[in-house]
Amino acid sequence: MISESAKGNFPMPSNKRMISERIIKYSNSSAIDFVKMIASDQYIISETMNLQWKLIPEFKTIMNYKTQKTTIAYSGRNWTAWFSKDIPFQNGPYKFGGLPGLILEMEDSTKSHYYIITAIKSIQDDFTYPVSNNNKEIKISHPQYIKLYKNYRVNPVAHLVGKIPDLRISMELQSVASRRSGNWKKSGKKP
Repeated sequence: MISESAKGNFPMPSNKRMISERIIKYSNSSAIDFVKMIASDQYIISETMNLQWKLIPEFKTIMNYKTQKTTIAYSGRNWTAWFSKDIPFQNGPYKFGGLPGLILEMEDSTKSHYYIITAIKSIQDDFTYPVSNNNKEIKISHPQYIKLYKNYRVNPVAHLVGKIPDLRISMELQSVASRRSGNWKKSGKKP
């Protein structure tokens, strides 16, 4: 692993899972970069987060901090968050932030996504995320990302066409079968 890091490559230890996405937030800014691996490419999607939080006059204590409840509808989900004005960082998990304090707990209404802070500690050095130089980085807009991601979900192996000889033939046969299936449905006759 040491020899690889000297070359600028940072392989993950075999017992660790690779993270396919991360968020880069900028101090005193609503701009973020969403970094997402799709297939073998790394996409950087720049966004401006203008979150419209609704403050609720409800309070609870998390890790000895007084927190206030707030809600938001974002990305097709309804979220409830608890933030503390005692920690003056306008930040939180994932893409969330913009409140007058740090978000300590957050959950969507379906309870399929849940974040809770487990510790707060002070560090002296800046953290630098290890970057693998093996992936091509491509900057795209958020609308371009949505289109790309939807296409990837429909056909996750499309990027391999032309790279694996048998895959091109398989994809062509799948396309022919789809066209025949479509014609049969339209005409009502079997091919």
